[in-house]
Amino acid sequence: MGSWWDDVTGVVERLMKKDGCCDGALVRSRGEAPGLTAVKSTKLPLRFLLIDSHAPLTSRYGAVTQSGNKAEEREMVGPPRPQFVLFGSSIVQFSYSNQGWGAILADLYARKAKLVAAVALILTLHLANITIPDKGHIRAAMTQGADVVLRGYSGWNSRRALQVLDQVFPKDAAVQPSLVIVYFGGNDSMHPHPSGLGPHVPLPEYVENMKKIAVHLKSLSEQTRVIFLSAPPINEAQIRETLSGRLGTLGRTNECCGIYSEACLELCKEVGVKAIDLWTAIQQRDDWLNVCFTDGIHLSSEGSKVVVKEILKVLEEAEWEPSLHWKSLPSEFDDDSPYNPGSPVGKTTLKVADINLHREIEWN
Repeated sequence: MGSWWDDVTGVVERLMKKDGCCDGALVRSRGEAPGLTAVKSTKLPLRFLLIDSHAPLTSRYGAVTQSGNKAEEREMVGPPRPQFVLFGSSIVQFSYSNQGWGAILADLYARKAKLVAAVALILTLHLANITIPDKGHIRAAMTQGADVVLRGYSGWNSRRALQVLDQVFPKDAAVQPSLVIVYFGGNDSMHPHPSGLGPHVPLPEYVENMKKIAVHLKSLSEQTRVIFLSAPPINEAQIRETLSGRLGTLGRTNECCGIYSEACLELCKEVGVKAIDLWTAIQQRDDWLNVCFTDGIHLSSEGSKVVVKEILKVLEEAEWEPSLHWKSLPSEFDDDSPYNPGSPVGKTTLKVADINLHREIEWN
């Protein structure tokens, strides 16, 4: 058995044992093909079918739904790659600009295979009592990177986000995201305008809005993971210098950002969602006021590095099955090839699949 196969079967056995589907032992086929013989059990939770699988393979075997004790075969639809969705205001919308944190995540996960796809496929085929003829088919299900999908809306607050939540994340979607990273709070924390217009949301309402967003996202599937980013700090002097002509009065303070940041962290504890304290993390840099912003509000490349480090720290430490940390995922199509660039000695080729262009960041 290869190491990747051990990873897949290990996760499957732990999940099946946890959900009481069987005793956790997978029955391997006796033929030459190192496959799996399906465990005859109708106790497999339907939630596993919410995880996406590799399209060519599922079109061959079909996806399975359960009606009572009878399994029904249907064609699976949806994109072949799992999705990491970034949902938030301008901190999210601009995360692909200026070497932003969204772009860095997309780069890191561009060629990473998805263990969860293989796990989901095995469990789906178990429900249908279908024997997997070849490990190669399961390996094919893993040859997927993760698509980082941007859903950023400049100027939005938690109130506006809640209004469109069902449209951005419909519960009946054929494929649900594997990870959703959410940021709202900076605009909510702005001072209320005398006219009643503007993005300000009172703190109690902000907390309730974010709780509702968390509950909705967690309900998409039991394999959808959620991380909230708290409001980052701001450089008030830089805002006055760069944005006062467009924004008029400052409208926000670093102190208010800290209050909303703390509220976000507390509500995440209540609803069981991972949270990242950006307000504190960014200010831990001695030079944060000078290097972390483009205009006092939005993040520079240096500010984005802090965000990525904190996100990867959560992904590494979270006890999620399977792990979503980029280093735990094998590279996509990483087999040796004579078409890869040759090594200096000319006897082997270089493994270009694992090249990381972000060596300047101390990830761990």
